[in-house]
Amino acid sequence: MKSLLILFSLLIFSACVPYKIAPKIDDYKITNAKSFKKGLPEQTAFIFSDPKKAYEFYDYIDARFGFKNQQLGKYLPAKINDKSYYFTFYEVERKTKTLNIAPIVADVATNDKIYQTNLQDYYTSRKGKWYIAITISDDKNSDCLLNSIKEKENIIQFLKKMKNDYLNTANYTETRMRFTSN
Repeated sequence: MKSLLILFSLLIFSACVPYKIAPKIDDYKITNAKSFKKGLPEQTAFIFSDPKKAYEFYDYIDARFGFKNQQLGKYLPAKINDKSYYFTFYEVERKTKTLNIAPIVADVATNDKIYQTNLQDYYTSRKGKWYIAITISDDKNSDCLLNSIKEKENIIQFLKKMKNDYLNTANYTETRMRFTSN
């Protein structure tokens, strides 16, 4: 009985209960951007995990497409099979949030005691994961990642190649030179 009580106590004091979990994306995901993260447009997006530092995708896009450090905003031009498209990218964070049991138990246990604890700042914890979400449209502003678009597979191949190039590149000057020499 005593060992069961010790085991239960250890579980209580070391427990962190997740109540919001950031998704794990192994390769990429195509989904509605707004359902993935509030604040994104109501458009289909190509989404992948971004393990790099903040703004590195901006540097990659600048180097890859040669925008020469101008403000990278919405509707950046791209050619896919000799057809013009416009893409917009977003760096977004999704957080894993957990409820930490130990500080709550400590505060409750010392509530009426002389030495009260005040561990409210430690009741929850957050750890974020970053993602790149890319939306793409044509000159008629149509959502080009919908299943009804016949060029969808070519667009996905373009985005996969861009994602892999970004994740495998450390030197963006090298990228600029590689794509300007073609």
